Amino acid sequence: MPFFEEKPRVIEAYQLRKDNIPEVIDWIKTFNHVGPVFRNVSTDVKITIPNPLGRTTASLGDWIVNDPNQSALYAWKPDVFETTYRPTTPTQDEPK
Repeated sequence: MPFFEEKPRVIEAYQLRKDNIPEVIDWIKTFNHVGPVFRNVSTDVKITIPNPLGRTTASLGDWIVNDPNQSALYAWKPDVFETTYRPTTPTQDEPK
């Protein structure tokens, strides 16, 4: 049986924190003309982002990931993100 390894790819992502909410919202708007829905009920901060599958919701601490294959944004929980990605620097052919 043949085995396959996923090709490495560079993605753009932001971790949603209290100190970067406006920056993250501006970044999301560059991908989606509809824009995110921001909800702040006390300390329960959530951003809902439209994407091809419907929508995804990010809470504080979650990572918002740009999937370059679909030009779409998805929310990832920190533990899943950290086991999948590591920090890097984009090359000339990859988005900055």
